[in-house]
Amino acid sequence: MEIKESKVSQIELIGQLHRQCFAADEAQEVANLAMSLMKSSDEVLSLVALEEGELIGHVVFSPVKIKEHDQLPTYILAPLAVIGSQQNKGVGTALVEHGLNLLKVREVVAVFVLGDPNYYGRLGFYASQDIHPPYLISYPEAWQVKALSDGALSGLCGIAQCVDELMNPDYW
Repeated sequence: MEIKESKVSQIELIGQLHRQCFAADEAQEVANLAMSLMKSSDEVLSLVALEEGELIGHVVFSPVKIKEHDQLPTYILAPLAVIGSQQNKGVGTALVEHGLNLLKVREVVAVFVLGDPNYYGRLGFYASQDIHPPYLISYPEAWQVKALSDGALSGLCGIAQCVDELMNPDYW
């Protein structure tokens, strides 16, 4: 398996991947989100996983500003998709870990995610108690963070402000 930064020429394939990976009632919305994020900013990190040249996974990391601490370089992971036949084979984990390593090199200090605590907990994410999501969420334990540098979040509190594409309340 090969993981690398996505190319604009892959955007339609990436949209198709997300449509295949998510339930029918949200597939198009998630695909549109992924494609919009890819086009939104040079700061966005979009990675693909390829197996023998075929697209099998995709993840996007986009910048987050924490109100009151907007100079602190933080990101959010969303969305993540792995084609059904490749799930539970480490593809998602590899995409996330590769992205976290690249962000650490960029001196990003923390990454947030809204997702399954059982899945993301295995990757070192934990419930974010002091930095809150931009909207109230049904499952607060799903709002998680992973610090990429020691003490980066010590004593900080605030509200995360995502890029415009992620600020739709329906995503939360």
